[in-house]
Amino acid sequence: MLVQFATPVYCQSQFCGPTVEAQEDLAEEYDDVAEFVHVEIWRDYEESTVNQAAADWLLRDGDLTEPWMFLIDADGVIVERWGPLFDLDDVRASLEA
Repeated sequence: MLVQFATPVYCQSQFCGPTVEAQEDLAEEYDDVAEFVHVEIWRDYEESTVNQAAADWLLRDGDLTEPWMFLIDADGVIVERWGPLFDLDDVRASLEA
């Protein structure tokens, strides 16, 4: 499973939109290899309420960085993680492996 935590509309770094689009492209290329999941960061941006899943995975000492992408194997083990900047060729190589 390739899971990406990103908020394309409200991203602080402005990298989220392109990475979400890239994940969509990867999903088309590797639809027979993995499940692809996008987790939106905000439950309510105007109220500054972060989704619980995003908080559990990304919030550290009150700081939230994004985007992050995790490759999780069939046993539920995180085998790769990328963020906030990453090279899609690295992600492709991991998916192919």
